[in-house]
Amino acid sequence: MDPHADAPVTRARRAVLRRVALGSAIAAAALILAGVAAVWIALASLDTAPMRGWIRDGIRRATGLDVSWERLDVSARGAIRMDGLRIANPAPWSAHEPDLLAARRIEIDVAPAPLLGGRIRVSRLALHDLRATRVAGPDGSNLDALSGPPDAAAAVDAPAEAPWTLAGPRGLDARVDALSVDGIALASVSIDAAGTPTRLAVDGLALRGAVALAPDGGVTGSLRLEGPEAGVPVRRDAGEDPGSAPDARVRVDAAVEASAGRAALRLRADVAAQALTDRLPASFPAVAIDASFAETPDGLHLDVQAL
Repeated sequence: MDPHADAPVTRARRAVLRRVALGSAIAAAALILAGVAAVWIALASLDTAPMRGWIRDGIRRATGLDVSWERLDVSARGAIRMDGLRIANPAPWSAHEPDLLAARRIEIDVAPAPLLGGRIRVSRLALHDLRATRVAGPDGSNLDALSGPPDAAAAVDAPAEAPWTLAGPRGLDARVDALSVDGIALASVSIDAAGTPTRLAVDGLALRGAVALAPDGGVTGSLRLEGPEAGVPVRRDAGEDPGSAPDARVRVDAAVEASAGRAALRLRADVAAQALTDRLPASFPAVAIDASFAETPDGLHLDVQAL
């Protein structure tokens, strides 16, 4: 038999295989593009009135919290911008502070393609003018609302609380390459038995860092919290006049690094000036801590290196 007789058949088979492979590649690419488009069409619809109501109702049913925002923009390149985010304080705490948490603007740059595989890849996450408030009284605090609405049936069968751990949520594959939070303002309102509130507020803090969560619960990354060189302003009972002269200034420098079941904390806080009380000097070193944490078979091990 002539070996060259089968050559046209072989070439025809190869041509068919190439067409099948090319068609499969085109179909796969079309599916991927359709998936990406579906993801971003869904995200882009989040700022429509029906979606706003659906999301707010779902969050309220799950947590008891009222969440709102002024504007939400989502681009096909993965840029998400939100303005005027508010998490309202529930009653009766809202009578003292309207918001539990608020941010003037949130900017997120996320890669669309990894979302199809259940992975979250954020190149930049920036929050601007973040405000958080704790309100506490004899019967609890507004932070109790973060545990969600009470469920008597679930409380009966609730398992014992897990011990302290450095692990994050399992099954989540996420990474934030650049995290920044500017203009952090924190306030604490304490209400005595007579109903009289005392407010203590700090502002001017900033947070920088990066963090990654592995599917097995592993957490890696680093965060640094710092304030202005002159010190973070501290004001007491200045809710009506946040621009008033501060009662104290505190220099803050804190850093946390985490990797493979271990974490290290470095915290420095010095009171640069204070007029809150005559029982303390006008300026003094307040806190100096170097500590490490490690997961062990017996639980979380703490080693305080300097205090």
